[in-house]
Amino acid sequence: MSTFLTVTGIVLAVFALTFVYLKKQQGQQTNLKPEMAEKSGEKPGFPENYEKNQLNLLVRDPYWLYAYWEITATVQTEFSKQFGDIWNNSKPLLRLYDITDNNNKVYYDIQIQDYANSWYIHTGRPNHTFFVDLGRVLPDGKFYCIARSNTVTAPSNHISDIIDPNWMPIDTIWNTLNPYESGSSSQELVEGRCN
Repeated sequence: MSTFLTVTGIVLAVFALTFVYLKKQQGQQTNLKPEMAEKSGEKPGFPENYEKNQLNLLVRDPYWLYAYWEITATVQTEFSKQFGDIWNNSKPLLRLYDITDNNNKVYYDIQIQDYANSWYIHTGRPNHTFFVDLGRVLPDGKFYCIARSNTVTAPSNHISDIIDPNWMPIDTIWNTLNPYESGSSSQELVEGRCN
């Protein structure tokens, strides 16, 4: 009987120690993340802004572009020094330039919201080259440029006609691998293999 009690006591002690250990591990895991965030004093992830004036343009697909930007408060201060207190009377604008034909620069104006920091731009022009200016239209109608983007070229909307000389066309590959004469049907190929 005493052996039974001893074994039972050991089993209960192991269960109790395992339970205490697991609870302690669970508590350490839940407390780990808040402690790290509190120690560093910063939110994890990317910063909301970089304090840099910039306008970037990306290609989404043959018909759409995506522009995103950051403009610092110093830009508004410089604007006010140059034009006075008309920032609120001016309107934000994206000016999209199509520079595919270098001799003829065509641009389109896109009205945007005042507090926007990104915009999808429908061009409807595959295989064209673009850049964007972000600015404000003054009350007298003049455009004041704040930032200029990089230049991008939208891809074509059809399969390329250019064939890479380093890659054989699929018909040539098939004919070299096919021991049977080309033009045979699938059924004829299967029967030829089985005979």
